[in-house]
Amino acid sequence: MIRLLKATLCLLLCAAPLLGGHLPDIPSSAAVLSLVDVKEYWVYIALSAPLTPEASSFHTEQNAARAQSIAARQRLIERVRCGALDTEARLVQLQHNAAAWETRGNPTEAARVEAQRRKLVEHLARLETLEAQRAAAVAQQQSADSLKRLECQIATLRAGCR
Repeated sequence: MIRLLKATLCLLLCAAPLLGGHLPDIPSSAAVLSLVDVKEYWVYIALSAPLTPEASSFHTEQNAARAQSIAARQRLIERVRCGALDTEARLVQLQHNAAAWETRGNPTEAARVEAQRRKLVEHLARLETLEAQRAAAVAQQQSADSLKRLECQIATLRAGCR
C-alpha cells in the first residue's frame, strides 16, 4: 500500500506540468529565443519527464495512472505541435527575451520586447472581456426568449379561460 502511495505521489509530481495549466518554465539565459525554441523545449520536457515504472498485473490502478500520465503527455505534445499553445509560447518567449536583452546589456531592446509583451497581454485581456460580454449577451437573449415563451403561454391560458 505504501509503495502504491509513493508511486502515485511520484506520478503526480512528475506529471504535474503535463496535467493542467502549468507549462514548463524556460530556464533563464542570455539567449534570445524564437517561438519554435520555446515549443521545442516544452516538447523536450514533456518527453523527458519520468514515468512511474510499469507495475505488475496485481497493481492495475498503478498501470491506469501510468496510462493516464502517458495520455496527458501525448495531449500536451499534440497541443504544442498543432499550435494550440502558441499564444502562451509567445508570452513566454517575450518575457524570456526581455530578460535576455537586459542580461546582454541592451535595455533599449529589452524595453521594446517588454512593450510587445504588454501589448499582447492587453490584447488578450480585451479578448477575454469581449468574450465575457458575448456570453452575457447570449444569456440575456436566452432569458428574453424564455420570457417571450412564458408570455405566450400566459396569453394562451388567459384566452382559454374566457
